[in-house]
Amino acid sequence: MTTADLNGDGLLDLIVANYGAGTLTVLTQTLLPPTLAVTLTASNTLAISWTALASGYTLQTNANLTSAN
Repeated sequence: MTTADLNGDGLLDLIVANYGAGTLTVLTQTLLPPTLAVTLTASNTLAISWTALASGYTLQTNANLTSAN
């Protein structure tokens, strides 16, 4: 087993040798973390969003913006 960036996308892919079968299995990483977008709306509020394909992420909030939080 080893890792390498096989498709040039900057992400490490997993390569596993199947000894008994004499084959290789390659598992490529295809999901980058979502890009967070913060925009000012026409009603002067902030809209926070990320790409629709990014599932499994939760936006965490905190009303206290002190450095300890």
